[in-house]
Amino acid sequence: MEERKACDDPECAYEGPKTQGDEVRLMFKAFDVNRDGRVSRSELKTLLQNLDPNTWTDDALDKLLFGADDNHDGDLQFTEFWSWVCGHGGKTPIVRKSIIEEAINQDHERYEAGQKKKEDDEKRKEMKRKLEEQQKRKLEERESGQRVDRNTYVGDLTSVGVSKHVATGLFAKGDDDNDGEIDKEELGWLNTEHVLSVPQIKDLFKQGIEATPEGEQAMMRTMLYTFKCWDTDGDGVITGEELINVIHTLNPKLGPVTAEKMMQQADTNGDGHIDFKEFVAWMSGGNLKKKKDKEVRAARIAAALCQKRSEEVRELEKQKEFVDNILQKQCDDFCTQRKIAPTCNTINYGPGAHRLCITCKDRHAWLCHCCGFINYHEDCVNDCNFTSWGWTCITGQCKKKCGCRRKPEFWLRSGFVGDTDLLSLGVDKMFESAGVCPPCTKPAEPTQEAA
Repeated sequence: MEERKACDDPECAYEGPKTQGDEVRLMFKAFDVNRDGRVSRSELKTLLQNLDPNTWTDDALDKLLFGADDNHDGDLQFTEFWSWVCGHGGKTPIVRKSIIEEAINQDHERYEAGQKKKEDDEKRKEMKRKLEEQQKRKLEERESGQRVDRNTYVGDLTSVGVSKHVATGLFAKGDDDNDGEIDKEELGWLNTEHVLSVPQIKDLFKQGIEATPEGEQAMMRTMLYTFKCWDTDGDGVITGEELINVIHTLNPKLGPVTAEKMMQQADTNGDGHIDFKEFVAWMSGGNLKKKKDKEVRAARIAAALCQKRSEEVRELEKQKEFVDNILQKQCDDFCTQRKIAPTCNTINYGPGAHRLCITCKDRHAWLCHCCGFINYHEDCVNDCNFTSWGWTCITGQCKKKCGCRRKPEFWLRSGFVGDTDLLSLGVDKMFESAGVCPPCTKPAEPTQEAA
């Protein structure tokens, strides 16, 4: 039999027992399963019958114990086991070879398990060390601005009008290791692949605009939202400086050169600014040639602008001022140009406006206070809930050549009474241009005397 050295040091290779004492200790350990320092009859029976069930019957076991158990306590102490297995006072038991092989196999398995445990412990320690180093590096990168998390990245992009869905998808492409953050290398790759040229930047915004589910008018409102994100001072136009701010937010490596290219593409009248009409034309894909298509686009722009301003002044509780000083004046000018003689001209304020005029008890030609369009039909051509926003009764009954024989599609294209340049301004500037005190605060509640 090849001798192998018993080794408790997991660093050395397993060699097995070297001396007879080593062998006896291994054999005893193989029997003493519960490690109580003695071999009981059941432990003796388990191993021996596993080696040779035919030989080691209960009678054979009783005979073995009778001869080896010197103190007759029913167990084999270590010295008693030694005497038996080494054949003291008689011949060595024939089963000794099988016992030592089984003991060495068990010892070898324990050795390999110990080695594996040590390797696993070392791997865990190494992983912990690498994780701590990685966390330290990430912290340093965050503090130096070379690493951003999902919320920060998405928040930066949505602040300039990129839809949250598009921004989140872009982040997912850049987060190559799926750790919830983008480091300097990932951000560099992301910007190079997706945010490097004017067409790519334009596409980022178009993806969100075209994904609007409610239809083309809703897409126009999404474009207006994006325009407002770019027009930070609310003066109704995007300047070169504002454009640079947008581009630099998307990709810090881009700046004036890219902004100049975008300005050249979008600023069709060459005045150095991009107004909302130019923004829509650039974002939608160029100038339209057919008159009808131009009218449709202009009408959608007008409706989006007026609806947005109507919402803003409603939040400020300045809806009456908006209708009286802006919409009504523009409506009067529109009627003069179209030679429509207002015979009622009563303003029915919302919310909760009656469906019929409070003066003439009728509704024929009327102005929607939400979108600013003239209507000759039961409902608003822009699907506004006019009773919520209010409306102006222009003529309560049909007049010759009043326009009621025109189809709704005609008034959807040409029935806007407002001034898109004025409505492109922020609310404060819009009221200032109309000579109305800007809505800095909500109106004071009327006193009892005033009431």
